[in-house]
Amino acid sequence: MAEPTHSGPAVYAAPTQPSGGAGAPQAPPPQLDPRSIGDLFRELAGETTTLLRQEVALAKTETTQKAKAVLGDAAMIVGGGLAALVGAIVLVFGLGYLLGDALDNIGLGLLLVGLIVAVVGGLLAKSGIAKFSEIHFGPERTIETLKEDKQWLQNEKRELTS
Repeated sequence: MAEPTHSGPAVYAAPTQPSGGAGAPQAPPPQLDPRSIGDLFRELAGETTTLLRQEVALAKTETTQKAKAVLGDAAMIVGGGLAALVGAIVLVFGLGYLLGDALDNIGLGLLLVGLIVAVVGGLLAKSGIAKFSEIHFGPERTIETLKEDKQWLQNEKRELTS
């Protein structure tokens, strides 16, 4: 069973009795938390370890998600590059066929098909590169929560030492 966490030394006070007059018994003075400073620091160290483990798990999750996005964008770049390559091959073939056949319409048709394939491939590659450049590889949420954790730890230390 987990112990409750405390933001500072807890004060335990016995229930007071209503003041009934001059001879009424008084409530005993409040008692401080029985845990020592060492116990409090050990508890803080344990909580800090748990927090760091959670931060590492968050960083792994973020990194995995970003790696999947990068792989998808890389596949688009490769696909676009291959389409552009095929288009370039067809264009070169079309130009050669056009030059060899002089003014034949078949060569002109090959040229137009090659041009279309090259344009489509170029657009795919450009889109993939644009998406790829938008990705930030750092674990942003983890960095933000680590900053918050640092502030929390500083506050805890101040409370324990005051």
